[in-house]
Amino acid sequence: SRFGSRSRAAGAAMPRISQLKKKDEEEEDVDFEVSSAGSDGGPPRLRPHVPSSGRGVPGGRPRWQLLVDARRNASEGGGGKKEKAPASAQPKGRCEDDKGTGEAAPRQPDRRVEEEEEAASMLSRAETQIADGRHQEALRLARAAWGLFSDQVNEARAVKLIVKALLADDKFGEARKLVEGHLASKDTGRAGAIVGLANAQIQLAMGRPSEAMKIGERSRTAFKDLQDEAGLAEALDVIIAAGKTLDGGSALGTTRALRAAEEALEVWRRGEDAAKEADALLALAKVHLERYEYEDAFAFTGAAVELCRQKNSEKGEAAALRDLAAVVAALAEVGREDADTAVHYAKDAVELFRCLGDRLGEISARLVLASAFQTDGMSSLALEQVQASLSMARELGNRKQTLAVLERLAKLHSPERAIAALQEEAKLAKAGDDPLMELTALSRVTDIQIMSGKVDEAQTSATSLLERAQAIGEKRGQAIARQAVAETHRAAKKYEEAFHEASRSYALFLEVGDIRAAASISQNAANWSEEADDFERALEACTQEQKAFQTAGWKDAEAMAMLCASERIAKISCVREALSMAKKALKMCQDLQDQLGEGNAWLCIASLELCHAHDYKDSMKSASKALKVFKSLGHAFGQARALKATADALMAQAFPNGAVINTISEAVKICAEAGDRKGEAFALFAIADVHNNLILEETDCGLTPEGDILEDALNITLLSASAYEGLRDTRSQASALLQLSALYLVDGDGDAALQAAKESKELAEKFDDIAPEAGARLAIARAHMLRESWKDAKEAAEDAHSMYGDMGAETDEEDANEIIRKAKLYIDRKRGPNKKKNDAKKPKKRSEKGLWTTVVEQMEKAKTAERAASEKRRETLLQLSGTQQQQQQQQQQQ
Repeated sequence: SRFGSRSRAAGAAMPRISQLKKKDEEEEDVDFEVSSAGSDGGPPRLRPHVPSSGRGVPGGRPRWQLLVDARRNASEGGGGKKEKAPASAQPKGRCEDDKGTGEAAPRQPDRRVEEEEEAASMLSRAETQIADGRHQEALRLARAAWGLFSDQVNEARAVKLIVKALLADDKFGEARKLVEGHLASKDTGRAGAIVGLANAQIQLAMGRPSEAMKIGERSRTAFKDLQDEAGLAEALDVIIAAGKTLDGGSALGTTRALRAAEEALEVWRRGEDAAKEADALLALAKVHLERYEYEDAFAFTGAAVELCRQKNSEKGEAAALRDLAAVVAALAEVGREDADTAVHYAKDAVELFRCLGDRLGEISARLVLASAFQTDGMSSLALEQVQASLSMARELGNRKQTLAVLERLAKLHSPERAIAALQEEAKLAKAGDDPLMELTALSRVTDIQIMSGKVDEAQTSATSLLERAQAIGEKRGQAIARQAVAETHRAAKKYEEAFHEASRSYALFLEVGDIRAAASISQNAANWSEEADDFERALEACTQEQKAFQTAGWKDAEAMAMLCASERIAKISCVREALSMAKKALKMCQDLQDQLGEGNAWLCIASLELCHAHDYKDSMKSASKALKVFKSLGHAFGQARALKATADALMAQAFPNGAVINTISEAVKICAEAGDRKGEAFALFAIADVHNNLILEETDCGLTPEGDILEDALNITLLSASAYEGLRDTRSQASALLQLSALYLVDGDGDAALQAAKESKELAEKFDDIAPEAGARLAIARAHMLRESWKDAKEAAEDAHSMYGDMGAETDEEDANEIIRKAKLYIDRKRGPNKKKNDAKKPKKRSEKGLWTTVVEQMEKAKTAERAASEKRRETLLQLSGTQQQQQQQQQQQ
């Protein structure tokens, strides 16, 4: 039936298709695969699996099908074999029949149409392979389809899919060359917009969200003009992804992402595509989650679940339940929901994905379930889910998914078991002929060994890794290996060797086109140089980073690298040169019309003028210009940073405390009204920091802090710690608690200081670096000294001393030594064992009002207004969804 109706004679003349298939498999070794089911719901059917070479058949069509067509054409033409006349003897478009009558021969099938259909089928299969995580197979199919298409639009679609598959294997250079070639020739119309989306994906993968945002906006305009709803939705997806990472995920980017997500929802509602509408609801929920707007995230994921259930979309329901579980788990982390609820939703998602046979979906759901178990304190159950996910990822052969699961496993396992899991993965990758996966897993082994303090073992592992990479000969693998060797040399404080290996790794990453990885190596080298007090080499590393961006043509990134270099130059007492470079970077940003970069450049100049040039008035002017730029951009976080710079300049000029505090207090109001949670937390910490500096100035002079400044400092620091806890930013939370402990010491409250320091240490113990934990242990020692617990103070100080010794922080090491010396002195005095202990101090009476109450009132007022506006907008969006569903139901009834 697939070849249409035929005459009885033609049917009789044809051999059975199954026999031809068998013969073709024997002669040409064509592979076949079984489809899931026929379009009519019948049994599974056999379909040809076309190899990339198109072996023996033009356009990649299976040979057995061509044989069927040939026999059919022969029967319809009279069964005789025609002799083709020479081309010169035949008029174009005409041919002689067997009788020589001069009439037109039967029309032959259009090969171009067949090739286009085959290419479209291959591209569809490639998309399925991408969704299933089989990137190599997707790449093969997309490339084959690309060679068959004749129109620019379909070629552009094939290019976009090829780029997606290349990026999955981190082949940035190859992807860039492919897209740049197409952009040069197809820069207008639908094809140009599609290739533009591919370019945006490359920019996102290489850590350039600002450039991806610009490309996405241009593509959105193009697709709108073309009235291409599907293309418009893809462009909006790019804007959403770029907005979530723009400027470190600040509200400036997430606000743009939010508007794009709402527009995407409207697009798919117009198209009456329930599956895509559910996806848009989930995308909108994820943006709200990035903005810490938990109620909105919960509402939109819940709406997606209901929509999928109404439309009987089991796959959509599974994805929605998984995302709903993630939202509830996030709420559970901040104490606003029960983790058991997240476990319930995640289990349902796992079961649905498992029943559907969606392995990638099941992996993602199991990882969410692991997070929910971990939040609920059930680490063993969390570990079971991660291990199950690892087994499934290995079966799929998805490198990135496997590495992501291994990262999760490393956080749950002990270092020894994590290393064993990575070594097992390396062996499996070697057996499966995946050298890049093998080398990446082995490099993670060295990372964990370094973090565990096993530097000698790490050096041995890194040396073996490099030997293996050289034997394989893969450049990216060699770059990864040399980076690992450099890290081990740095851990062993062999800085010269570390710089040498870092330079070689940098060059290799540039060769494979991974500009961001090369720049990261240079940044690490600059930081290591500062550790070794070699500021000239640090400047050299920054210059190397700048050249990498310059060669790639990334002018915005080059300007930021110049700002980084200017700060390094200032540290070697070349302030004038540092300011000159920073101003060059400012000019570059202005020429690029990069307002975000311009604001950051003005802040850098203000810092240089304040800290190094000691030109306080010019520093205030630069901070004021930064404030103006960020205000025009609507960037609340940027405005908070500019106000902090202004307050620092005011303090340096000995302005009254009131003027300084009023300036920085404005930052909280701006961020709260903008709904910028990160900016709000930063502003609170900035106010606390200003208070702390004012207090230190007075205590260093032997004065008692005036007024309620200490009380305000304590309460606002506590507020900042709470704000960072709500953001799940444990590093900033630990820093705020450390500052709180220091303020309690000034206040003479040893018990409160000890409690804050202990909480900071508990958080710091989870970090990769030991500096925060060392600081927390030193704070614990100081609190014990105030409480006259000499033995405890000595033990805590010795721990801190050991850590600072490993870090090479001589000043902090001396502070710890001083506490140890004093504690020993008091212990040696051997006070009488029966000496009456001091009575516990009564809690200090705290002020019920102050600046901190004003700040709280401002925040609450802004949050109430924001909550009302958000609820109204949410109800409008969800009501639209319900109205459209009712209309569809009425249409179906009619």
